Amino acid sequence: MLASGGLLHDTGKISIPHEVLNKPGRLTEEEFSVMKSHVTETIKFLDLAQDIPKPVIVIGAQHHEKIDGTGYPFGLKGAQLNDLARMASIVDVFSALTDRRVYKPPMAAEVALGIMTDQMSRHLDQNFVTLFKTMLLDAVVD
Repeated sequence: MLASGGLLHDTGKISIPHEVLNKPGRLTEEEFSVMKSHVTETIKFLDLAQDIPKPVIVIGAQHHEKIDGTGYPFGLKGAQLNDLARMASIVDVFSALTDRRVYKPPMAAEVALGIMTDQMSRHLDQNFVTLFKTMLLDAVVD
């Protein structure tokens, strides 16, 4: 489920105008609102396919929610967040920090993990962040 959710969680971005999706600078409030709509567009898209398992749709719906309730689109918090979505959000944030984007160079994995631990402790499930770090270290060592 997690792998499928990881592949499909941003499918709604297909409805975001290219100039917003790939804008090299900071998004305006209006552009950010448009960008956030990719979550509801993802839900609609995945709902159209009758054979997508519910947990995959939940990952798409909740991957921008935050433990403290400041995420979107629903403002869910704490126990309201699905564990699979919590895991997916960690990978999504790590990818956003370490991938090259039109508006920023890639960040080193160690720096990204530090940010995820220190600056995002109220947003990300730190138990899953710790497990994610362990898995990354195991992958590097092997």
